[in-house]
Amino acid sequence: MYVVLGGRGAVGRLVCDTLEAGKLPYAAPSSQEADARDANGLIRVCEGADAIICCVGLPYRAKVWRREWPRVAKALVTAAERTGARLVFLDNVYMYGPAPLTVPITEDHPQSPPSQKGRARQHAASLLLKAHESGRIAVTVARAADFYGPGAVDSVLWASFLERMIAAKPPRLLMTASARHTFAYTPDIARALVKLATDPGAAGRVWHLPVGQASTHASWVARFNHLLGTSLSASYLPACASRMLSLFSPLVREAHEMRYQFDSDYVLSDHDFRARYPDFQTTPYDEGAARVIAWAKARAPEAPPTPRPSASRHTVPGGDR
Repeated sequence: MYVVLGGRGAVGRLVCDTLEAGKLPYAAPSSQEADARDANGLIRVCEGADAIICCVGLPYRAKVWRREWPRVAKALVTAAERTGARLVFLDNVYMYGPAPLTVPITEDHPQSPPSQKGRARQHAASLLLKAHESGRIAVTVARAADFYGPGAVDSVLWASFLERMIAAKPPRLLMTASARHTFAYTPDIARALVKLATDPGAAGRVWHLPVGQASTHASWVARFNHLLGTSLSASYLPACASRMLSLFSPLVREAHEMRYQFDSDYVLSDHDFRARYPDFQTTPYDEGAARVIAWAKARAPEAPPTPRPSASRHTVPGGDR
């Protein structure tokens, strides 16, 4: 049985769908049923689990990340140790540095993050990996590139591009048009997490989850224009302007410290994952973008995404665990 923490999020919901499609029993406790910072609560919902898949997210603020990610990591270690479950932790790639990064970015890239949020994620991941090295738990750290997908409204491609373009407004970008970037499609991330969760031999290291081909931001504007039948041109906010705006806007401030990821090439290597799972297929950008647009056009503006039922445990008939 698998426990999915953050099972109502953009990736967590898809992890649950993937487990269900594979007839694998799972639990998807809500944040009210299991606070990821509370070890005792996690122990209660993770009893009997083969693996814990952590897809928890936190508000996009450096102050929150510095305070809460170490608490989450410590609670996860305690819960995994007490229940004997393997831990699969969905991470990002903010801990790599200094900027500009050496591309392609591999799992052994130096970790001298130039941002507060990167240092917070580095600290949390190090706590998990040290717990594995000491023999306390078996942990797999799965690092995803910037993602996009249906329902992923916190993604760069949604917030900077599609949300405005679907409303016939030109995109406004905190990035350089010619810089190459790799993105991951959320259904692909979910399938990759389940691959790792069902593979005990994958524990003990960091894996970069599969991404699409490196693509420029200008090419994404062209892609969305083609799919939408529009001819919108992007505007690019230079670093000096975003630095000035960050003095007055907390949102811009949080984005500004991460713009190094978009001002130069930021290409993630997924070589190791593909070598271990050679049959894994990623979704082409054109196909993924079309699905996001279809999702956006189909949803009712006033209706929030439908939450999963609040049952603490889901079992699938015929499941093999």
